[in-house]
Amino acid sequence: MAERATDQLEKLWRSGSPLSIAWITYAHPELKAQWTELKGKSALTALSASVEQAGQQEKPDPIRRVEFVQNLLQPAQAILQDRSDVKGKMQSNIREYMKNGHAFAYGFEPPRKLVSVPVELPKGVWGGKFDWDNSTITYAGLSFVQVRLTTRRIRDEILDRSSEPFESKTSTRPGRPTVGPDIEEAFHALHEAGEIDTKSSASSHYDKIREWLHRYKPDLPVEARNLGHEVIRKNFMPLFRGLKKNHKL
Repeated sequence: MAERATDQLEKLWRSGSPLSIAWITYAHPELKAQWTELKGKSALTALSASVEQAGQQEKPDPIRRVEFVQNLLQPAQAILQDRSDVKGKMQSNIREYMKNGHAFAYGFEPPRKLVSVPVELPKGVWGGKFDWDNSTITYAGLSFVQVRLTTRRIRDEILDRSSEPFESKTSTRPGRPTVGPDIEEAFHALHEAGEIDTKSSASSHYDKIREWLHRYKPDLPVEARNLGHEVIRKNFMPLFRGLKKNHKL
């Protein structure tokens, strides 16, 4: 029973999206679209345009100089504020999903070791302190690292199929664990973050895949940065082609 519980927890953790991107992964489509649009706007470009426009105007008198500078910064500040507002809403929604039982958190009690087993975080953890960038949550004096979130559907599916051998769903051949699902997860995460450019070649994204896996999948059966092009290509290309096809529609 203990072995089965450990196996379940490992599968639940693996199935999740790292906290650092979960607020994008599980965002409402409208908010995700807003975020993508805002990420495409450059605050620096907006500031440069304001400066260029201001250079064509007469210099203000000392009394109006503060107002002049404020107007100069306003377009760039508006972009950054809009990003902050949408990001805050998306992250707030994640807390609500956890509070209402639509999302579940799994992570490790520090320090994580090679033999550490992930734990399911307490139900009240949604009200704790979230370090989104580092995928860490602090709650009631406890700390959890490398936190990932998974949905109720995936959680229930894993628990219902707990009697099936883990390798039967994660390996192509006995003793040869595959990284295919991890590469697919990396693709979707990068796509949601606006890092997949269908106008560029597929191979130009392979280093991004490696770096994402290196950061978010430290327990891969192979070193992420050593993944060969062919391994990435056969899992990446079908998704990339599908994305390019959708963009042409």
